[in-house]
Amino acid sequence: MRIQIMKTPILAAIFGVILVGCGPGSSEAPAALSTAEVPRTVEAAFATAPAETRKAVTEIAADISTNPDMAVQGLEQFSKRPDLSAEQREATAQAMAAAIAELQKAAASGNAQAKEALEARAARK
Repeated sequence: MRIQIMKTPILAAIFGVILVGCGPGSSEAPAALSTAEVPRTVEAAFATAPAETRKAVTEIAADISTNPDMAVQGLEQFSKRPDLSAEQREATAQAMAAAIAELQKAAASGNAQAKEALEARAARK
């Protein structure tokens, strides 16, 4: 029963990330990326961004496989920036989806910290 209750906020969060990633005027959800693809995609999307911005977002993207909770938090904050281009928003949404997927995998394998992070994220929404 508790697992089923948890799935609803998680699914709602993923759906929300997909909707945010689509942005106005877009008719497709961002393509799903593996954690290995995220750094390259983010680097390409932010290639022309100021050095500070590029460094910050690439560091967050690199944390997805090792620290998905921190990556999700960083990407949530980063996605709120009004100066992102459509390509940067899509890359950020794709990275967020990959980070959430990593958190879900960790929680499913018994990682209590990942489970708590997902619950906390659902409560913030």
